[in-house]
Amino acid sequence: MNLENTYATIIGTYPEYINQKQMMAICGIAQKTAYNIMKKGVIKSTVSCDPSNPLIRQHRIRLMDVLELLYKRECREEADSDFIITMRVFYEQRFKKHPDLLTVKNIEEMTGFRSSAITNWINRHGLFAFKRGKMFLIPKTGFLEFVISPYYRRIKNKSQLQKEAMQEFEKVFDGGAL
Repeated sequence: MNLENTYATIIGTYPEYINQKQMMAICGIAQKTAYNIMKKGVIKSTVSCDPSNPLIRQHRIRLMDVLELLYKRECREEADSDFIITMRVFYEQRFKKHPDLLTVKNIEEMTGFRSSAITNWINRHGLFAFKRGKMFLIPKTGFLEFVISPYYRRIKNKSQLQKEAMQEFEKVFDGGAL
């Protein structure tokens, strides 16, 4: 991950430490989201009070921490990064009991999305499939590539199964054990 090259303009614009409003502007997030990110400890910050008014607090956040978060949120990880490699292994283990050729119904069970969404993924060429009669067949390797793709990870209205899988993966990735 080369944050200096990816976010050179941001690094040139902001100081080494920024405040919460600057973080919100960089990430394009709302104040409540920024608050939750810091409350959960995703980004560490220090809080200082204004000497003239103790009710005014100022967050001090490392710019590089914000850029790392932005990098993850934008799903810019390289295919050979530890994050993507670990994700690939995670999903291979998760879906190993399923056949090598999947149907739309299989993918519904695996992801929690409806058949209309899956057909949409196929028609937009995000998910490789071929037709046998009226039925789509999806190779499991193509499905695995789709699941680790930025498109799938950035879906705004995630299914419950997708949320659970992503939370489980985060625990695995942070803990380092598969």
